Amino acid sequence: NVVRLKGGDPFVFGRGGEELEALARGGVDFEEVPGITSAIAAAAYGGIPVTHRNYSSSLHIVTGRAKAGEPLSIDFDALVRTRGTLVFLMGVAALPEITAGLLEAGMDGGTPAAMVENGTLPSQRRCGAALEDLPARAAEMGIRSPALIIVGEVCALAQRLCWFEGLPLRGKRVLVTRPEDRAGTLSEKLRALGADVTEFPCIRTEAISPCP
Repeated sequence: NVVRLKGGDPFVFGRGGEELEALARGGVDFEEVPGITSAIAAAAYGGIPVTHRNYSSSLHIVTGRAKAGEPLSIDFDALVRTRGTLVFLMGVAALPEITAGLLEAGMDGGTPAAMVENGTLPSQRRCGAALEDLPARAAEMGIRSPALIIVGEVCALAQRLCWFEGLPLRGKRVLVTRPEDRAGTLSEKLRALGADVTEFPCIRTEAISPCP
């Protein structure tokens, strides 16, 4: 049995379909277990529900990366007409181009937008701004890949709904030195409070003589 483990959902810009095609051609039996795409998971950890009855009834996930040497091929006019939430994956380097494309297609420059860097990890950071100001704000914060770009009215909810940013130990690094077989419980509790935990067992108990 071979497990091919991919981050997020293997079919959302993960080339999972191409890999399954190769297996099918080779007569190899396979089973696919779907994951949760970062387009939804990282946004949720950033306090942004990608759909909301009062703001957006559709979600559109777009790759922000073109093949090497080729320009972006995105129908910005069509995206703007949807009036839905737009999520761009792998688009950090193309952020100025993406922003310009949306503005040129008629999107209001004041539309709420955000970026979530290292989503769901203790090092997660959220960058929020109006669409027209997002590239400058992201540069000011030094946002780097991996990060996703979210554009839409739902981004205005982030300040109130970002539960992850309010965890008491978020941003703290904790070294757990308990014995290896006893570190898990403490580590889980620390992670639940937002800490970045490293397990480094420094204690071990052994019998130094046979029991009578």
